[in-house]
Amino acid sequence: MKAAWWSGARRAALVMLLVVCAPAGAAGAGRQVIERDGFRVEIGPVPDWVARREVPARWPWSLDTEGTAWRYWLVDNQVDRRGGRRERYFEYVYEPQSAEMLDEAAQHEISFEPSFQRLVLHQVSLVRDGRASDRLDPSRVTLTRREQQFEARQIDGRASALLVFDDVRVGDRIQIAYTIEGGNPVMAGLDHERIALQWTDPVARRGFRVLFDAGTEPRFHVDPPFEAPRVVRGADAVEVVGDLRDLKPLVDEGGVPEWYPVFPELVVTESRAWDAVVRWALPLYAPHEAAAGELDALVARWRALDGDAARALSALRFVQDDVRYFAVSMGDSSHRPNPPDVVLARRYGDCKDKTRLLVEIFRRLGIDAHPALVSFRHGRGIADDPPSAAVFDHVVVAAQIDGETWWLDPTASQQRGALGDIGGYPFGLALPVREGATALVPVEGRERGSAVNRVVETLRSGRTASETVVRVRIEWRGTSADAVRRARQQAGAQRFADMLVEHYARRYPGAERTAEVAVDEAAEGNGVDVELALRVPEFWRSAGPGNLVGELAAVEVASFTELPPVTNGRRAPLSVQHPLVVEHVFDIEPPRGYTPSFAAGDLAVETAGVAYKRTIGGSGERLELRHRLDSRADHVPVADLREHFAGLSRINAGLTLQASLSGRGLSDGERERRLRRLLDGLDGGGGAP
Repeated sequence: MKAAWWSGARRAALVMLLVVCAPAGAAGAGRQVIERDGFRVEIGPVPDWVARREVPARWPWSLDTEGTAWRYWLVDNQVDRRGGRRERYFEYVYEPQSAEMLDEAAQHEISFEPSFQRLVLHQVSLVRDGRASDRLDPSRVTLTRREQQFEARQIDGRASALLVFDDVRVGDRIQIAYTIEGGNPVMAGLDHERIALQWTDPVARRGFRVLFDAGTEPRFHVDPPFEAPRVVRGADAVEVVGDLRDLKPLVDEGGVPEWYPVFPELVVTESRAWDAVVRWALPLYAPHEAAAGELDALVARWRALDGDAARALSALRFVQDDVRYFAVSMGDSSHRPNPPDVVLARRYGDCKDKTRLLVEIFRRLGIDAHPALVSFRHGRGIADDPPSAAVFDHVVVAAQIDGETWWLDPTASQQRGALGDIGGYPFGLALPVREGATALVPVEGRERGSAVNRVVETLRSGRTASETVVRVRIEWRGTSADAVRRARQQAGAQRFADMLVEHYARRYPGAERTAEVAVDEAAEGNGVDVELALRVPEFWRSAGPGNLVGELAAVEVASFTELPPVTNGRRAPLSVQHPLVVEHVFDIEPPRGYTPSFAAGDLAVETAGVAYKRTIGGSGERLELRHRLDSRADHVPVADLREHFAGLSRINAGLTLQASLSGRGLSDGERERRLRRLLDGLDGGGGAP
């Protein structure tokens, strides 16, 4: 797949719609219109304000393309923001590097929002052996609506134009140029341009150019290793310009914190302060005066509860669980929430709808609360971006309850427990939408609702050593419990239970369920408890006369200690789930007459990101093996990665141990006879006769 900076995803299969060509000039001089079922695309010349760049005459010898899917001869983005316009020009010249890429190379998808944008195609051509041929065929342009986020319960109203062309071969260069005209009016000019500078494929020439009104003071942030772009001030425009050459491909190293730029970007907009964004957002979330109805009745019910904490918690759970999440983000509804009574009547809404509803409920309950704009995608990285309404992709509620600030997410369904048991949001920074707010503020209290995962596996022999019963108790707390409840709700209770059994059956081949899986979704605090029992044949296997062995793997801890795809020469920090506590305990009760032991002993490992302990306890014929992992920070800096990876390797090597059982006080002959009876299932006494 081509780099993510393209507008829209490319797909090999698409529902094809008929295309109708209108007479030339229907949209202005020199333009041809392609229209069908309310969607339209135009074909016309490159705008006069665009300064086109030449494609390099030859591929740079220093730019290696070994192992890459594409090589890009030219990538150019230009934007005209003068006079309130939003015209964005794109030009790509790319070359497939293998036959496997030809299907994707022969079609190009362009996504746009038809309620406020217009797509104008300028050029589609193919260069082979130095000769160019025109491939912009109106009959091969397909228009359709593409709701790619529908399964995630989101509708954004975007349409796609799919360009299809024949006879593409390895070594051909495809050149595409188009403009998308129009910006979302709800942003009121407080948006920005976010331009990717480097990605997974090599680029010979990468240009960008953003035009502002003359006299404008642009503000921008550029990720390293790139230097600041040039600012050119003219009589009719101020331009932010860059022309980059010979860009090597980057690798997504995996496990990168949300605030760290995997692929360097330029973010540029007009100079402004954060209070301008606050003033823009305040009318969107203004108090709502509605006629008496269901909302008043609900508020009256919550007001009867004892104390603000109880009232806030009950209202929060109603908005989270009884008002389902569904986003209709077409046109200005992308940022404008619906009135609270409308959301309540529909019983659905997205983050902004649910936030406005909850803030209105709190206002009527006398609880001081306001919306807070945050970013899922960039987290605390928005501190580096110039102030813009477009840096935010989510909104939550900040409420003052019993003298503390509580960050509440109305879209985080299935949260339980008291206020102190929920939270753990990783947003880092937020912009309060309230009078007088002028700056980003830290989202604190992340330690609330810490994720806790605890697994206890009790292994007891059945009638014989060849038939071991494994009883599993799992305790999830905090954000882990939230996630488990949502997963159970989505999968269904029976399928969720089956998935748990399947998980342990993979660890214990041949395991059979001996009882129904018990689930308590309202365990103490914000918790979910699960219990299941499995009969495991031949867990203990013979290791010579009088000896049995079995393998115990702390897989629940291992799921948090996996090494990322790239460790050697890594340039990005490593994200760590934090705060987090994981325990995996094995309680071993062997057949009578056998003593359990481990060849290894206790182990302790501490890194910049985690602290791990393995302890072995118990006495006589019972043994306990305990693994515990605690997070120490939400990420590991690059300078500490070498030590951290070495620590993870030591931890992973210690998560699987072999338990040994040995007979006591028996002759070799008697020990062998008893072992044979145990393994053959002939000893009805469960151990010694």
